[in-house]
Amino acid sequence: MIIFRYISKEIFTALVALTVVLLLIFMSNQCIQYLNAAAKGRIPGMFILKLMLLEMPNLVALLLPLGFYLAIILSYGRLYAESEMTALFVGSYSPQRLLRHTMLLAAVVAIFVGVLVFWVAPWISYERLRILKSTGVKILIQTLAPLQFKTAQNGQLVFYVEGMSKRHETAKNVFIARLLKDEKWQIIWANEAKGQENQATKEDELVLLKGKAYIGEPGKANYQLVDFNKANVRLPHPTSNAETDIRTASTASLLPFLNQDKNKAAELQWRISVPVMVLILAFLAVSLSRVKPRGGKYANLLPAILIYVIYANFMFVARNWVVIGKVPVWLGVWWLHFGFFVLAYFLWWRNARKFG
Repeated sequence: MIIFRYISKEIFTALVALTVVLLLIFMSNQCIQYLNAAAKGRIPGMFILKLMLLEMPNLVALLLPLGFYLAIILSYGRLYAESEMTALFVGSYSPQRLLRHTMLLAAVVAIFVGVLVFWVAPWISYERLRILKSTGVKILIQTLAPLQFKTAQNGQLVFYVEGMSKRHETAKNVFIARLLKDEKWQIIWANEAKGQENQATKEDELVLLKGKAYIGEPGKANYQLVDFNKANVRLPHPTSNAETDIRTASTASLLPFLNQDKNKAAELQWRISVPVMVLILAFLAVSLSRVKPRGGKYANLLPAILIYVIYANFMFVARNWVVIGKVPVWLGVWWLHFGFFVLAYFLWWRNARKFG
């Protein structure tokens, strides 16, 4: 038990450090993409932090298998290089017990990853996609910059505001020009504007307070003038279709296992594959971490990373093959896992023969 606690501490300390580093790298890359989108007015800048936080559970679920894999290789590699593992094997501790203890730790990580991919990730994906794909009036207001013209719908809609509230939810002194179906223009000037959801249609509307509206055709004097205290204006905009993305579907909705819908079958197999990958990578890592005493503890790191890159990339390929029907649903992605399990078993068998 003392040895198990010692090994567990070594692995999980390395796991936390590696996962944090990997998470920072991937989060930085994602942050740059969101900043570019915000600079182009596609998403409000105030949503960047929320989107980044929503990215974290998905990234953690995908990075934990890699982090755990590298943690085993680095931790065990150090123990082998400094002859600590040799000293353990001289006693009552055996390579078989090392494998059992490693797989026990892998099972804990796999369960945690499974919770993330089966239940947390679908909900997170829905929330993230809802924000990204929602281009309603509320977001339109939040992306407006004071004293700057903003065009939409290929120049058929023009906005201008003189100021914004602190929370960027209410625009002050608003100018709106939009082209109507009969080639007439509607010019609106209002003291305030804000986005509000219509309870009946569940669509965002622009609520204008205290203003004037002019409707007419350029070059003609027959303009209509309307004064209003409050006006609700519906602006054409694409609605969110986050529910159509398979990643937002609950795991229960993807059943049965051999689903005739190839998209659902591929997504279900993908979600199962992530925790399975943790177990197979752990099996691989036990063999790949073995180095000669006083040798380089990073000697096998490069081939280990190469194996992971091949495994991870073929995971995406295998899922795509299920979607396009290149492989039957019953075979799915399991041929890939079986192949790497055979590789892991071969490396374990070779080490057993070589080192006894």
